Amino acid sequence: MLALLVMFFCAGVSTHLYLDWTKPPVKRALEVPLLDLNGNLVEVGDWPADILVLNFWATWCPPCLNEIPLLVEFQKEHPPKNLQVLGIGIDSELKLREFIVQNKVNYPVLIGKSAGIDMAYELGNFSGGLPFTVVIKNKEQIVKQIVGELSESNLREIQKMVIDQKKR
Repeated sequence: MLALLVMFFCAGVSTHLYLDWTKPPVKRALEVPLLDLNGNLVEVGDWPADILVLNFWATWCPPCLNEIPLLVEFQKEHPPKNLQVLGIGIDSELKLREFIVQNKVNYPVLIGKSAGIDMAYELGNFSGGLPFTVVIKNKEQIVKQIVGELSESNLREIQKMVIDQKKR
């Protein structure tokens, strides 16, 4: 148990040292490097979409698993240029990969581990609960935070943001 606590502490310290604390929380979070399921190091800010929907989840979390089919359908409705769903899995690479293949997830999933937990906290998940979804507009502004399972009405609110964004 002590070894596990030391490991999480060290991971948190390394993420803390990586972040530039002079930048706003959204900018810092978008620059945290995470691995994708192909082993590439990417930053959330690399995606060009106007609206980013970051969904923090785990394969052992029943509410997380309930909302994934909604997110898959939601991504189908919106071109990645306008809206990009990004899953940030707080789980092992193997479990994430197996789940993504079995459930035909159509949006990118990144391996969050402790950096993902730190990122979720930075974006407003102070309880540390999963699932946690945050909507970021123009890589600058958090426009919605949802702690707990997403609903259809949450997604319609996000869809309205996309429509409003297109009008500009």
